[in-house]
This record gives sequence, structure tokens and C-alpha cells, in this order.
Amino acid sequence: MPETTIIEGTWEEIKKLDSSLTGRRFRLVAIPDPRSPDSADGDPTLGKLFEGRIGTMSFDPPDLSERAKEHVAEAIEAAEARSRAR
Repeated sequence: MPETTIIEGTWEEIKKLDSSLTGRRFRLVAIPDPRSPDSADGDPTLGKLFEGRIGTMSFDPPDLSERAKEHVAEAIEAAEARSRAR
């Protein structure tokens, strides 16, 4: 399979490559110039894309210290029971 080459620049810059492009097939995509006054602020941020569509989410994690104490106590009891069973 032939190698795909990506060329980016203005039309004038690309035309200067004329001899190296002879015989090649092309798919041309015209993209807006991000510095152009017609281009609002370039690419929108995710915040702008989802503005008004999503809310905020807060997460208040539970205090796991009590459950950790219980788990450790259960593990110690199980180890002691195995030790007594020997």
C-alpha cells in the first residue's frame, strides 16, 4: 500500500511542492485559519461545547475509617481462628 502523506499549509505553500506531487491522488479539506477574524476563537473548549448541556457534580466520599477498622478486625479474627484450628 502506498504511503500516505499529510501536507498542511496555505494553497500557495502547497503549490510550491508541485513537482513532488505529480501523479499522486489527493483528498482536499479546506480548514479555517484559527487566526482569522471569521474564526471565533479557534477550536472551542470542552466547556464551550457542553455549555448549558451538563451540570456540575460533587462527590463527598464517605468516611471509610470505621469500615476499615471492622475489616482489619475480621481479618485478625480469621487468622487467629485458622491458627487455633491447627
